[in-house]
Amino acid sequence: MPSKLSRIGVSAAGMFVECCIAAAAAWVFLIVDDPLVRSVSHSVVLTAGISTLLFNANVLMRFDGYFILADAVDIPNLASEASQTLERFGKRWIIGESARHGQLSGWRGMLVSVYAVAAIVWRFGVCVCLAITASTLFEGAGILITAVGIAMWVGRPVGRMLQYMGFLARHNVIGFYRGVIIGGGLLAVGLAVVFAFPIPSRVRAPVISRYAATSSIRSPANGFIERVHVRDGQTVQEGTPLVTMRNEELRCQLRQLQAEHDRVAVEKRQAAGELNEGKTHVLRRHAESLQKQIAQIEDRIESLTIRAPNHGRVIARQLDTMIETYVEEGDEIMVVADDTDREWIALITPRHIDRVRACVGENVRLVSSGHRKFTSRLTRIEPRATDRLIEPALASVHGGPLATRQDRDDSDSDQLRMLQPHFHAWLAVVPDASDLPVGMRMFVDCGYRSQTIASRLREWVRSVYEAHQTAQHAT
Repeated sequence: MPSKLSRIGVSAAGMFVECCIAAAAAWVFLIVDDPLVRSVSHSVVLTAGISTLLFNANVLMRFDGYFILADAVDIPNLASEASQTLERFGKRWIIGESARHGQLSGWRGMLVSVYAVAAIVWRFGVCVCLAITASTLFEGAGILITAVGIAMWVGRPVGRMLQYMGFLARHNVIGFYRGVIIGGGLLAVGLAVVFAFPIPSRVRAPVISRYAATSSIRSPANGFIERVHVRDGQTVQEGTPLVTMRNEELRCQLRQLQAEHDRVAVEKRQAAGELNEGKTHVLRRHAESLQKQIAQIEDRIESLTIRAPNHGRVIARQLDTMIETYVEEGDEIMVVADDTDREWIALITPRHIDRVRACVGENVRLVSSGHRKFTSRLTRIEPRATDRLIEPALASVHGGPLATRQDRDDSDSDQLRMLQPHFHAWLAVVPDASDLPVGMRMFVDCGYRSQTIASRLREWVRSVYEAHQTAQHAT
């Protein structure tokens, strides 16, 4: 094909078709609720979409993206030119030999030099990632598989390099030792940067701003909502009636206890008239027990008129539609709170919890979505991790940072659970953040971790693998 655009179009045709398939799979994933169909669609999106862009469109590998770049810059033998450029660079600066310049000059020569360095860095990075991933997932067998794969990938250029070093050892001893010292030093530095040198960085965790649990108004018993006395956004005082509930079972129990109490009172009077002290004593104790039960039932019936525990603003949705709806004991009905009833909760992963625990009582830095920064204090950490999601805004399906799954338990079917359990950490709310709305997502930087690139990559691979396994078991 003499046309450059035609050649580029042919090279991009396969990726275009795969991206169209990935787009159709994403559309199916969004509109279909069947777990099997969604799982297949998710796999197609990863395979035909992300993998295509990561590998086929990657110009550093001899796939479609490479040929598109070669045609675009009009360098058909881009990879061989880059390899020769890298070889000349090594001979000049590592071995000390004088080497002729390449055939390309100007911006094409600079492009080839940059491409050569990027390609070797990419190849080195892929080899390291494969080694770490395989050793993490398959232990010793993974290391053997990775060694075989790397040998097949880089064995030919390494063999050529060893052959050339043997030639230098026979004909240029100074260049041989110089290459061993400088080249070995560069390789050692590269391996040390990945496997040995720690990189200190802060531990970052998501934070949600919400009203305190004490501000939540919950149902004191099972029953129907008979009347709603307030509206959303209304400011109420302590003791203001909020909701009136109806529970016929409690009223029936009260009538039965009162009838039983009246019968015992009659029998007690008869026993007293007969001068039967033993029976009178037993009936008196029984009457006192019934009176206590009646008082408890009356208190529960009285609590069905829910009153505001403090001054604040009513926060609830669609209060009018709640009339004659059934609620169970402990269900949240509304929230009554003011600006002082807020709390900040951070979610810490298990692999970072030891570093974060060392920061309890110390100042930490918070960053809001608008890149505003605040200094807060880490007050306490929940001792046990949980996979329950405290706020839906943190879920990835709602744009949050945490991967979640739908709880398949029939008793809790509408709840989201995190794929990985997290620890809850409480932060002090600062006065400077009084204008931040409740429900805003933030991030906190607390504690430092000094890990190598290899150990961080190993942790990331293991966490992704464990989250995938958890999701597979859940579905």
